Amino acid sequence: MNNETNIKINEAKKIIKCCGFTIFYSSKESAIDILNEVFFENTYQFNISDNDSIIIDAGSNIGISSLFFRRNYSNKIIAFEPDPNAFNLLKKNIKENNVGNIHIENIALSQTTEDIDFYGEFINDESDSRGNSIFKSWGLQRSHSSKIKVKSDKLSNFIDNKKQHFIKIDIEGAEHLVIADLENSNKLNYIQEVIIEVHEQDKLKDNTRLRYIIKILEKNKFQCNISKKEYNLPEPIQEWVNKTAPSFYILKASKKS
Repeated sequence: MNNETNIKINEAKKIIKCCGFTIFYSSKESAIDILNEVFFENTYQFNISDNDSIIIDAGSNIGISSLFFRRNYSNKIIAFEPDPNAFNLLKKNIKENNVGNIHIENIALSQTTEDIDFYGEFINDESDSRGNSIFKSWGLQRSHSSKIKVKSDKLSNFIDNKKQHFIKIDIEGAEHLVIADLENSNKLNYIQEVIIEVHEQDKLKDNTRLRYIIKILEKNKFQCNISKKEYNLPEPIQEWVNKTAPSFYILKASKKS
């Protein structure tokens, strides 16, 4: 679905007006794709019945998904984004739109609390942070990609044992690490619903994340629904696409009653 007629763009100022929000961006193409996915396709719509639960936005990018959650829910939001350029825009977009009760963390989610390698495009203020990842096979999509160090932590360290959580995960190939951490720490007991963009790479035989995640979730009494996600991937990464054959899935899982 393309809803660009509902999106007002000021390219000189790198601002998008959409759904009552003012959104600063670096990559116009990336921002429009995320807006369509989040606001118009409702990919991350949760079934939340109380105001006391916590929403986790893992891979918030420039904050579009956090703004969506704030528009639709009054719950506390914790947003994670390791990319330094995207995080600065996330922080700016939260401030510009005067939305409260959103706690932001400039860290990568993984299975370690140590600083970690992070791969992607960091060259300038027009960088497209989609695809930037703690995994080299995902992060090195472009000819001018590079490596930096970022802070890392476990999502389990942010789970409140007295509350239920609704989790969105889009972290470019590291999603299985987060789910494994939640299981190992017994924190899946405090998760009510999770929506994950699962990343596979068929030509690298890196195509086991989906089955691995489903196995963990079903073992912990989640009902899983999977759909294939189709992307029109940008021209600058076609060489990487041909080499790795990436595929994407939306996995929606909710705790069985």
